[in-house]
Parts: sequence; C-alpha cells; structure tokens
Amino acid sequence: MENRKVRWGILGTAEIATKVVAGMHDAENAEVVAVASRALDRAQAWADEQNVPQAFGSYDELLADDSIDAVYLPVPTAHRNDWIKKAARAGKHVYAEKPLADGVEEAIEVCKENGVQFMDGTMWLHSNRTHEIEQRIANGDIGEVRRVTSAFTFKAPDKEWYEGGNGRTDKTREPMGCFGDQAGIRSAPLCGASATNCLKKCR
Repeated sequence: MENRKVRWGILGTAEIATKVVAGMHDAENAEVVAVASRALDRAQAWADEQNVPQAFGSYDELLADDSIDAVYLPVPTAHRNDWIKKAARAGKHVYAEKPLADGVEEAIEVCKENGVQFMDGTMWLHSNRTHEIEQRIANGDIGEVRRVTSAFTFKAPDKEWYEGGNGRTDKTREPMGCFGDQAGIRSAPLCGASATNCLKKCR
C-alpha cells in the first residue's frame, strides 16, 4: 500500500473499540476514517466522541467505501468470521478481535484468496516481552518451569450486565462465554506470566 497511512474503518462501537481507536490515532501509519453501526445515530455519536470523521448506518456501507484500506472488527464472536469473510471479499485488510470462532480456517483462506492480510487481536503473542521470556525458557536461563498459574477476571457492574448484558455473558453473541478469550490464546503467555515471576525472583 505504498508509503502512506493505512485508512481504517471500524465495524462496531463495542467498548473495546474505544481502547483500540486510541492506539490507532497515535499510530503514525494509521488514519481512522470511518465507523459503522447497525444504527446511524449510534455510529455518529461514537464517531463524534472518538474523533472519527465519517459514520455509517450499516457495516455493508462501510465495506463498500473504496477509500478504506482495512477494517477493525470488534463484533461479537458469533458473527466475527462472517464479517471477516465479507471484509476480505470487499478487498479490505482485516484486524479482528479475539477469540476467533469455529470456521477460522475458512475465514483465513478467504483472506488469502482475496489478497488481503489478516491479524487477530491477541496482543500477548506479539509482545517483545513474551518472545524474550520464551527465549529464556528455551535457553534454560530460569530452569525448568514446574507450574503455571493463571486467573481470568472481569468486572460485572450490575445484575443486568451479568445476566446477559455483555458479550461474555450473552450466549448468542459469545457462544464460549468468558472462556472464549482463554481458548483463543495458546499457552505461551501463561508460561510467560510464570516465567516473569521467576525472573523477578532471580534479580
């Protein structure tokens, strides 16, 4: 895509998108140009709040915009693979939230067929810290890893949220529930978390 900024569109106004768009605004090689929602007023309100110049009232409208190079997909897991494939067929590069649902192999194949790049939002795997820890484990710098302990938590601000008001608690949007995030991440980060504690003790 030459030596210019990548023009991003965002499919959805999920809470996590507000965190990701902040990073996109800071990136020197990215420009967030549009956001879409199933309701135009919701998309426009989000666009105004997040300093995004254009809002669309449907995902399909955004995908039809030829000025957009790539899309970020914070849509619920149950719908994610369908939108990955639609975006790829529209010629958009795809950055999708984790976890990926059943059929991920097909979604990746569609990206390949349409000559677009795909990346999921599992940030731990791309951290320099994770790779350094993996290397130190492989080199034997910290000895044998004998135990891995991990925890997964998130706040449930009210009863409505806990009983289905969020993607992690609504089975129609997140079939795997809160375990979906864990199932979509391989064990390297967990080993890394354990190794980090070992490294601290060794210093």
